Amino acid sequence: AAAAVIFVAVLTSLRLLDNKQGVVLADVLARIEQTRAFMYRMEMTMTGSMTSAMPSETQEIQSTMIISNEYGMKWEMNIPDPNTGKIITTQIYILPDQKMMLSLMPEQKKYMRRELDDDLLARMRKENNDPRITIKRILDCEYVELGRSVVDGKEVEGFETTDPKFSTGMAEDIKVKLWVDVETWLPVLWEMDMKMNERMSM
Repeated sequence: AAAAVIFVAVLTSLRLLDNKQGVVLADVLARIEQTRAFMYRMEMTMTGSMTSAMPSETQEIQSTMIISNEYGMKWEMNIPDPNTGKIITTQIYILPDQKMMLSLMPEQKKYMRRELDDDLLARMRKENNDPRITIKRILDCEYVELGRSVVDGKEVEGFETTDPKFSTGMAEDIKVKLWVDVETWLPVLWEMDMKMNERMSM
């Protein structure tokens, strides 16, 4: 089972970095930190269960995240109902200026409002796969360069870590690959395989 994230970024006007010597991961972080807004799509497969008392199952989740420095975050998740197979959509808005999270569930005609403090806002950025946080975590781990490949017709350069430190204690085994466009030095694809315990993997 694997999770894959595809990134698209909206940039301020920046001079393209010279990539003749290969992509430098720290400079990728510097570049994406100068973007005003970006989005990514994620496909995630979770298998197993959190405890032995719960039945083992496989869950497919598709989501789209839009992150703006000015306006906050919008996260839309599509999860199939295990009983009916019908897709259930949840939209989550995180509004830093108002320190508020708003969740909309159109099929159930429900919504939920929650106030956020600074610590919770920071934690949600980390948990919502903000690529800036992800790259910082890779840089803080032992990682290897994978050389060049092609993803969706783009020439990319890869980086991989299996350092347990990346998961901050959430996983027993982990493998993370990040593929970066060699022309723009922006993330294109992030792949992650993670085993939480004997019963559950993602």
